Amino acid sequence: MKKKLLAIIPAGVMAASLLIGGATYALFTDSATNTGNTFTAGTLTMSTSRDDIPMAGPMFYTNDNTNGWSGTGLWAPGDSHTRGLFVRNTGSLDGKLATVSAIAEGSGTQYSSFESQADVTIAVFAPHGNFDQTAYRQLMQVVDNWYANARKNAWTNGIANVDDYINQSYLHQVFDVKNVLGEDVSASVIEVYNDKLSNLMSPTDVKTLGITVPSQETLLMGYTVSLPLTAGNDLQNKTVNFTFQNEFQQAKNN
Repeated sequence: MKKKLLAIIPAGVMAASLLIGGATYALFTDSATNTGNTFTAGTLTMSTSRDDIPMAGPMFYTNDNTNGWSGTGLWAPGDSHTRGLFVRNTGSLDGKLATVSAIAEGSGTQYSSFESQADVTIAVFAPHGNFDQTAYRQLMQVVDNWYANARKNAWTNGIANVDDYINQSYLHQVFDVKNVLGEDVSASVIEVYNDKLSNLMSPTDVKTLGITVPSQETLLMGYTVSLPLTAGNDLQNKTVNFTFQNEFQQAKNN
């Protein structure tokens, strides 16, 4: 995560002059000096972890392993997978999501082909109730199913702009799950960004979404990557690796 620091140091000396009319046009002057000013710059530091905490590693991987139990399996046209990313603001300033981007960790025709065909949806969730690791894992599974069904419904009904349909349907959805105690909890979708992976290969400005992370609080982001049913055979037996990056800036004066 990129870090940004802001220090604003105004002048600490105040001076005043006063002119009084008279024959000599004399000037009465005075000055007041304010000393001992201290200005401390705030910090913005972001840390991340994925949804199957406390494990570390990538959000998307093929097989279950010692680092996590949410392997996607081999991908096929029509697949979509959702994984969560926790972003915690450990600094003293509130943070604002500025850009999202993706970085290819390799090269070759399989990368350009995957970029041009894969869709990426980034959602921000607002948890309600006593959410724990069990609830978060269920949430990702429920969102997975909803997203896959929504895309299939769009394709089946010949909806021209699938991305717009997903955005409008996804936004303000409320997903009900249970925590480890069996209590009912829920999470609502408060913001959605949706685009082709290829359009994320350079940083995309998302400040207009107004996604903020107050100091010492955590943001839950859901990343859904999907392949359309029309994905070409050129992706068969290919492996690609991408890094998803989120840049945060200070929210104050921004």
